[in-house]
Amino acid sequence: AVQGAANLLGENSALASLKQGEEHGKKAYEEALADDEVIPACKAIIRDELLPRVNRHLDWVEKLSLTV
Repeated sequence: AVQGAANLLGENSALASLKQGEEHGKKAYEEALADDEVIPACKAIIRDELLPRVNRHLDWVEKLSLTV
């Protein structure tokens, strides 16, 4: 739904929508890392794979938004 609305409003809105989603995911990962109930194996995947990936995506979206 968010992406559909962003498509109607243009590329900048689509990038803002993408950035918002990535930031939401990053926040969820960071909260999971701080949660004592999340098992260490899951924290390792978040820390070693998922957070770096979402940070790369955020960097990419930021660079892309400078060209639009």
